[in-house]
Amino acid sequence: KVICDGAFGTYFAERYMAGALPEGYNAVRPEWVRQIHKEYLEAGAVLLRTNTFAANRASLGCDADGLRENLRAAWENVRQAAEECGRVPGEDCFLAGDIGPIPGSIGRPEEEVYEEYRLIGRTLAEAGADILIFETFHDMSDILPVIRDLKKERELFVVVQFCVNQHGYSNAGISARRLLADAARSGAVYA
Repeated sequence: KVICDGAFGTYFAERYMAGALPEGYNAVRPEWVRQIHKEYLEAGAVLLRTNTFAANRASLGCDADGLRENLRAAWENVRQAAEECGRVPGEDCFLAGDIGPIPGSIGRPEEEVYEEYRLIGRTLAEAGADILIFETFHDMSDILPVIRDLKKERELFVVVQFCVNQHGYSNAGISARRLLADAARSGAVYA
């Protein structure tokens, strides 16, 4: 049984357009995005993530308003897909806002990186997400302050997924064991 949907970008490239940024289609081809969500639900997935892994200003080449529009469209797509499949979020499926690393954040001012992650998380939460998944991070330094602040604003279930190499270390040189211990110790991350 499929518990969570799969790699949205890979499936999008196979199904519709190789080389395209799937997040760029949330508002312009919502039917494509919804169709992929529906196929994951029909395959048995009970947790769907928004098509927002690379939804950030750098990847989309947009300003803050354009990013908000994209994120809201992504949430609407995942919500409508569940509805069209006769699913009730919170009862027989779960919907999560997906947040990936912002390209070029290393070397950018911390406040600028913080503000962008906060914009992404807040917009998804305001659209309806009560689960946020921070996906493929090498440590928690950029996201932990954001997670804590977002959780002060509303109740959120937060998942952080780390990316480690075959030796069990992230690009920041942190072991998987320490990453998990740091996440548990933070008190802000549930899974």
